[in-house]
Amino acid sequence: QRRRRGVPNIPRVLTGDLRNIVVGYGEQEPGSLRREKSEHSAQPQLMYWTAIRPMTGERFQCAIDSPAFQNETFMQRLRLSPEEVRDRQSSEDFAESWNAFLRPDDRIVVLHPSTATLLHKIQPDGQFPLILKAINVQSDSGTHKATRERFPALRIPDSTSRSRAQERLNIAIERVASLNLAFGKTQ
Repeated sequence: QRRRRGVPNIPRVLTGDLRNIVVGYGEQEPGSLRREKSEHSAQPQLMYWTAIRPMTGERFQCAIDSPAFQNETFMQRLRLSPEEVRDRQSSEDFAESWNAFLRPDDRIVVLHPSTATLLHKIQPDGQFPLILKAINVQSDSGTHKATRERFPALRIPDSTSRSRAQERLNIAIERVASLNLAFGKTQ
C-alpha cells in the first residue's frame, strides 16, 4: 500500500501512550582508518550503552569491555567520566542486564541506524529498535517544552554529565516527546 504524499511516517507507538518506550544511545569503538586486504575486517563493537524509560525516569547505563577504553584521545572525545566506565561488563553480561531492565512490551527507540545495528549485534534475537532519523518530519523548536509536557517525571541530568552519550540521548528523548506532542492521538 502506498503512503500518501506529505503524510508523516510516524510509527504509531510514538503517537500514543509512551509508557513502553525506552530511548537508548550507544557508543562504539573507533574504527580502523586503514585496513589491509589480508586483515580480518573486525567491525567496531558497542562499548557503552545508556537508556532511559522517559515516562518514569528509570535509567540504564553500562560500559562494555573494550580496548578502546585505553585510548585517551578517543575517551576525551566521548567525554565519559571514570565513574561511567569503571565497572565494565562483558558483552554477554551486558545483554543479560539489559534484558533484565527491559519489560516484555517495551519498544526501544534510537537516533541512528548504526546505534540500532550495534545493539542488534549483541542481541540478534531482540526486536530491532525504531530509528528516529528514519522519520521524515521537521523538528519542532519547542522540544524542551515537549519534553517537560510529555515526561513530567523525567529529570534530565544537569551539567555534571557532559558525555556525548548523554547529549545524544537527550536529543532522542526530545525528539520522541516532540513527535508525540505534535502527532499524538490525544490532539
